Amino acid sequence: MKKFPRSYLQRFKHQEELAARSTMVEPRLQTLQ
Repeated sequence: MKKFPRSYLQRFKHQEELAARSTMVEPRLQTLQ
């Protein structure tokens, strides 16, 4: 396994959090419409 810069890992983790939030928020928005 390669060693990634900590900033890269933090950015990747942040993208995962955004994706998780979007998947949780999108169904709610669809139900509101």
